[in-house]
Amino acid sequence: MLAGALVTVAVVGWLVGDVHALTWAWGAVGERDTAAMLDDLGSDWQCVHDLRHEYGNWDHVLVGPPGVFVLDTKVLTSP
Repeated sequence: MLAGALVTVAVVGWLVGDVHALTWAWGAVGERDTAAMLDDLGSDWQCVHDLRHEYGNWDHVLVGPPGVFVLDTKVLTSP
């Protein structure tokens, strides 16, 4: 049983590869959660998610009655 657990940890570590990819994965989860909340704003609002531009991307661009907003989503804590 211990050998199986060690092999599992080794395989997961190999699949994940770079440890920095984990923070990227948490960021993607946060962006998805934010997108779900923004989609509930109503028909007065239009939202485009993950809009690419020259230096990266904008996570969420909102256009509504008060104007245009660009949101950058960050996850500050892990679940």
